[in-house]
Amino acid sequence: MADPIIIINYGGGTNSTALIVEALIRGVRPDLIVFADTGSERPETYDYLKTFGAWLAARGLTLHITRWIRVLGALKGQFLPLHEWCTLHKSVPSKAFGLAGCTSKWKQQPIDRFVRERPVVVEAHTRGPVERWIGYDADEPERAARMAAKNPAPHLWTWRAPLVEWDMGRDECISVID
Repeated sequence: MADPIIIINYGGGTNSTALIVEALIRGVRPDLIVFADTGSERPETYDYLKTFGAWLAARGLTLHITRWIRVLGALKGQFLPLHEWCTLHKSVPSKAFGLAGCTSKWKQQPIDRFVRERPVVVEAHTRGPVERWIGYDADEPERAARMAAKNPAPHLWTWRAPLVEWDMGRDECISVID
């Protein structure tokens, strides 16, 4: 069986950064690293994306950035930052109401679309598995279990949380980055 294609959903935080660093330490090179930009991230997040993107490039890896592009309505084909979308609709992100709609729409959907369209992923489906890695750490195994259980596309990929498998909690994540 062929080695799996490894795709990392990069969130720009401690855990997903540690996931990539530890994978490289262990000799595992991800095939794709993807960040979904809401257009409304904190300025220090954008600064860090540049820094980490350069760190990855020095190791022959690319940080891919994708966004939620509208497929329907007056804004079809356009990107509108999350804060502008909220202003336009006189609303706040659904997370403010304890819901996950924003995460799905602004993070998961753009990354899923990006991943599905990559030739390396399309080709991989003819020869072996595709793994999606996410940076849940060993202090949050229930989140990893929920992600694996709710996989909406098991015919396309499986979800893994290697930090849980490697027993790396928050403290270990910070250490590996240092």
